[in-house]
Amino acid sequence: MRCFQVDFQEEFFLNSTHSFQLNVSYILSDSTVYTGHTVSMLFLAERIRKISLIKRVKIVVKFLKHIPEMVEMLDGYMEGHKEYCKMKNIPKTVIVAKKKFDMAMDAIITDWIEWFEMMLNRNGYFSLRNCLETDVLSFILQSQAEKDEFIKLGEDVETGLRELFAFKGLPNYENKTIWLLPEGFYSQEYFDDDIITSFESIEVGKPFLIPCLKMPNLNLLSSIEMKIIKENVNTRIAAFREVTDEWATKCYTSKDGVTYFKERLMSEMAGVQEAIDNDPFLKQWSNLDGVQHNSTIYFGEVSPLILWKYYKNNLVISEESYQFLLNGYELIENHTVPIMVFAYKREELEWYIKEEDQVIQQEMVESVRKHMEV
Repeated sequence: MRCFQVDFQEEFFLNSTHSFQLNVSYILSDSTVYTGHTVSMLFLAERIRKISLIKRVKIVVKFLKHIPEMVEMLDGYMEGHKEYCKMKNIPKTVIVAKKKFDMAMDAIITDWIEWFEMMLNRNGYFSLRNCLETDVLSFILQSQAEKDEFIKLGEDVETGLRELFAFKGLPNYENKTIWLLPEGFYSQEYFDDDIITSFESIEVGKPFLIPCLKMPNLNLLSSIEMKIIKENVNTRIAAFREVTDEWATKCYTSKDGVTYFKERLMSEMAGVQEAIDNDPFLKQWSNLDGVQHNSTIYFGEVSPLILWKYYKNNLVISEESYQFLLNGYELIENHTVPIMVFAYKREELEWYIKEEDQVIQQEMVESVRKHMEV
């Protein structure tokens, strides 16, 4: 079982859903690779310590833009620094004052970094950082800027995102990649009709998402605990991983993935859930206050056109790349894409309706009310 997660850009925001998806995949899969926003957040604290104070301030102010007084103070420091750099023959008193100001600002930024690392821990990022293993959990870089900064931290993969979509996944993952997606994927914005969510209603040629597993909140676990759980369930879910690999291959190579999903993969799910429920560590963890089996994991298949549209609309791939993929669609064999969608802290996915439609519906309701009042 080989999984891949591409985060859409959520600048200056810790997304616990993204980390939860990766934590679950780390437990269930043979190998998981991710790219995008999670990589940036995971190593931000490490990167920020290595740059100049003024660059640190420029980064931190973007995270604190919702706190006006902090923005005002940090903007004031940057403006003062800019003016200071223009000065010539600087008086000693000004130099001393500048150094004191720098020391005070450095203390503020250091406090923020400590707070940020605490939030990383709360949102499940630190377990990911410490679970990084080349063949189990790893990441790739998208841009040259990322490669320049992360070259010593992760594998430098030249393949661009457009090629990843066109060639059905990562190198060495071709015809086996299962895409990890958040609950926002379950939306009217990407599907013309409501997607099938009932096992009995699955039809060949129609997208479907079936609730298969429930997991407690792994984001609150340490990397050591995560590794213990993975070792505990490894042998018990080995057959599930093999079957999932075969299912993915059938999806990509035009064979009947739907039939295989119904007859083979779904029959393995009960055993996987049993392994999760009976794991001694997870069992004890799940009984703690505030930790419940309230995150549901869906497995399913969709057209690559739907996946491409999702990433285009969320600005992961450009309009140009999207058109490139569409133009080449007729040249590739017909296939579906195997996916996992996560209802984080939810018992079931919630169907999202586009805002434009919501506005139209609201206007219609108001129009009807006025008509009735008349």
